[in-house]
Amino acid sequence: MKITIRDPKGTVKASVHHKAIDHPEIGIHLKVGSVIILQDVFGSDIGGPTDDLVRLSIPIDTNKPPTRSVDDILSKLIPPLHKPQGTG
Repeated sequence: MKITIRDPKGTVKASVHHKAIDHPEIGIHLKVGSVIILQDVFGSDIGGPTDDLVRLSIPIDTNKPPTRSVDDILSKLIPPLHKPQGTG
């Protein structure tokens, strides 16, 4: 069953899960013109995650000490096999 969800921010198309349609107490009330009140719905459950939601869900540890030194990283670099043209 395809539905339209509206809120103050906009309108989106969605589908109703078959478990809701088959539910003996809920399914019989789902028809054209029905209104469903959703509570505690996470925004990305009904639409793509916004940049703000992604930023909030990724923990950032700013006090983490480096695990390797710059010299250690640079020592693992391999020089190019061929010298690019026009470089002295």
